[in-house]
Amino acid sequence: MPISLCEQLLDFVTYEGEVVLDSFAGSGVVGEATLMMRRSCILIEILKENVEKIKIRFEGKIWFRTIEC
Repeated sequence: MPISLCEQLLDFVTYEGEVVLDSFAGSGVVGEATLMMRRSCILIEILKENVEKIKIRFEGKIWFRTIEC
């Protein structure tokens, strides 16, 4: 999904400062859009390949923690 589309959707359903939960984070596009729009995000992803993509996408931009089950 393009970031611009995520931004439009988030603009309709959230306010600045709110927290967005993405329980199927994929590569983290929704998370990146939330940061650009001054929202917080919680990303959940089970595939290790996607978790690595998310780490690369957000490296140095935010604090994050991974939990392995």
